[in-house]
Amino acid sequence: MVFQTVKNQKGFTIVELLIVIVVIGILAAITIVAFNGVQNRGKSASAQSEANAVVKKLEAWNSVVGQYPTYCQFVTNTTNGTGTATGIGAAGCTAGTANSGPKEAKLDNANDVASTAGSVTSSNGTSVVYLSNMSSAGAYVNYYNYTASSPALTTSATTPSSPRVGSPS
Repeated sequence: MVFQTVKNQKGFTIVELLIVIVVIGILAAITIVAFNGVQNRGKSASAQSEANAVVKKLEAWNSVVGQYPTYCQFVTNTTNGTGTATGIGAAGCTAGTANSGPKEAKLDNANDVASTAGSVTSSNGTSVVYLSNMSSAGAYVNYYNYTASSPALTTSATTPSSPRVGSPS
């Protein structure tokens, strides 16, 4: 029986394989970080778009009625809506009877706005905005900014600042 040894074996060493795995890991990490940045910019753009839509609805109300609505009037789309709002949408509000607000200012979904800042979080901040300092003179429309160094609601003092309608108190 004759045994032959193969002298020219071809293949990769364990060191070469480890180097390739490390390089692939580094490239994957860079890709994940870049993807998160793109995703956060998209979320911020969506939140800003929602805020701009609410601004347009508030301006339409002011244009038709002659003053900005209270929070409960706005979410119930009635000129005599009352109550103490307690979070997202019409919670805590009572719709007035027979006095509908302007059709142009009707929200597609009352749950697009919140009466308390704590109701707008990173999980719902792309579709919910917070109306602050709301009065018959105006309001700030705060939205969740995902691209800030520590993501949170915008205010009149942040960059970018919250859109405002009229002269909020």
